Amino acid sequence: VSQSRYMRPDHYVTMGGKKIKFGSKDSVHDIENRITDAIRIRNCYPARSDGKVYYSGILRILRRELRAAQKILNNLPV
Repeated sequence: VSQSRYMRPDHYVTMGGKKIKFGSKDSVHDIENRITDAIRIRNCYPARSDGKVYYSGILRILRRELRAAQKILNNLPV
């Protein structure tokens, strides 16, 4: 799990404020929704603007978190 996480590595806080297990289906779905929102917002900014650069950085972090959550989810017993 990424060292950039601000919470305990086994917990995740959804956009709605609910605390769930990191690597669960719900956490993966929530991160995917965050990525969708960030892409929508980033695309409103002109090329090479501070806003576009800022949201591109956020997307890089969110995608890293998504890969980590998916890795955990794929290793969980069914």
